[in-house]
Amino acid sequence: MSIHRLLSGKALQNVHLSSHPQLKTGDVVHGKVVKLYPDHKAKINLAGKQMIAQLEAPLIIGERYHFQVKQMQDQILHLQVVANNLKNNSEQTAIQLIQQFGLKPTKMSIAFMQSLIKQQLPFNQTSFVQAVNLLQLKEGRELTLKQQFGILQSLMQNKLPITHAVFQSTTKLFTSGISKSIEAFLTEGKSQNIKYTPLLYQLEQVTSGFKTDTMSVVKYMASDINNTQTKGNLYQLFSNLGIIPSSITKNEWNQVWTSMENRSNSFVEGRTLPFSLNYSSLIREINQLTENKSNIIELTRLILQANEGNLLSSKSQVNFQKLADLLPEFMSHKFTEAIIKGQPRLFLETLNQSNTYHELDKMLKSLQNPVLNSSPQLGKMQQLFLQQVSWMNQHAGINYEHQLAHQQMDISNVKAQLIQLVQNSNGSLSDKAQQLLNHIQGIQINSVTESNGFLQAFLQIPAQKLGLAKDIDLQFESKKTKDGKIDPEYCRVLFYLSLNNLKDTVIDMHVQKRNVTVTIYNDFSNLENYVGTMKSNLNQGLEQINYNLSSVHIKTMDHLKDGDKEHPEKRYHQTSSYQGVDFRV
Repeated sequence: MSIHRLLSGKALQNVHLSSHPQLKTGDVVHGKVVKLYPDHKAKINLAGKQMIAQLEAPLIIGERYHFQVKQMQDQILHLQVVANNLKNNSEQTAIQLIQQFGLKPTKMSIAFMQSLIKQQLPFNQTSFVQAVNLLQLKEGRELTLKQQFGILQSLMQNKLPITHAVFQSTTKLFTSGISKSIEAFLTEGKSQNIKYTPLLYQLEQVTSGFKTDTMSVVKYMASDINNTQTKGNLYQLFSNLGIIPSSITKNEWNQVWTSMENRSNSFVEGRTLPFSLNYSSLIREINQLTENKSNIIELTRLILQANEGNLLSSKSQVNFQKLADLLPEFMSHKFTEAIIKGQPRLFLETLNQSNTYHELDKMLKSLQNPVLNSSPQLGKMQQLFLQQVSWMNQHAGINYEHQLAHQQMDISNVKAQLIQLVQNSNGSLSDKAQQLLNHIQGIQINSVTESNGFLQAFLQIPAQKLGLAKDIDLQFESKKTKDGKIDPEYCRVLFYLSLNNLKDTVIDMHVQKRNVTVTIYNDFSNLENYVGTMKSNLNQGLEQINYNLSSVHIKTMDHLKDGDKEHPEKRYHQTSSYQGVDFRV
């Protein structure tokens, strides 16, 4: 079971029934006649919302019909009857609707139309034909027919394009967690003996356990050496700036980092970095350089321009001192030594290049990113959880198009790197990259939907780094604020977990006027005893962020799955397991 499965069931009916569907011309919708008025007008119940409609045929109060929207004028729907509910015979009603579209009924199209009738979803001829075509092509062959219907209904409900690409991406999301797609890509890369690239490095860090600070540097240096674009730029930068002794050759540099990376599985906590490097000092010094970037570039430009013939002229002394004051202490000493030797030009030219700061800033962000490099001492569950959420939002690529449109592209964006890989390569690695790309796009497609003042947001979170075997699904629902955001005072959050000890677990959290009601759905018999001991901790945590715990309820999964009893063991995908003590909310 997944959050997506729950959305079409009983769990969220109270949310969806409060708003009528956003109908467009051509949409077919199921409705019941409540009251008749003069001039062929009627009050009709559409998906729980009563509306006034202009009709083109006489109707009977209390009867159910399928209407097609002709137009919307002055808040009045103009509807045309396209099919009666033939005494609740859904097959005959389905055939009638298909024929109304001018199509020949088939076993597949009738079954799909019956599923739309059962769910009372608005649809139009174009989306219906596109959906049936995808079903006939068997694009979702790894899913049951019922599951394929569910995916297509979700796309239609959210007004998403019914295309091969969208269907494949959403199918990938429903059939597995993103961690599986990442692992498949990494496994393929290793089987082909592909050395570390920034993409492989980042993905490994997201799915693997804790990494030491030292190991993080080793991995990053190895990825830089094997990056065909940078070609080991960091060696030249470190050498020119005096971060490493000038006596160290590039060949020696490459061999040492590569050797350490190859022994990463047996890497011992506390082992020092080579070339007299220190993690804390390195981070501090690079940070100082990047913070003073503008002033350093300007000073080096003035020195180089004013002293093309003689860098050691008396006019340079003031700027030399200003520059030395901006540099880290060890680098200031190296700069002074270069001046004394009469060889400061290479040092100055390196500091004057914007690419120097680009490379250093990229390294700094990677090493300081708690999502990619978490140490055990940071291992509080809530911190790691938020870090993984941060990675999904900022680095996975669900904001790729937004960054592209606003020219704010992050070079660590996974989706951007996958697109480049797929375009520039072929074979099995490209196939795995495309599958991971499909998964990210599936999360994008389903990330935010909006309907009549309500927002829904979905996020899937890689959970292996939290110690969980499978991923976590989160679903947010909320009234929309005036600026279009989720209202933190009126919202709902659902967590779906599949835990080793507690098995299937859904946590449903309602927030109203900052009062929080938590309902836990689980079939574990003694759960009430364990939850009771945690209420005080939960209440204290909520009070710290100005929320109040109203109540905690325990219910069995049957209360949640009334609409899914036919195949309770078959879900779109199973999520989140955690060894030992189960996930604490």
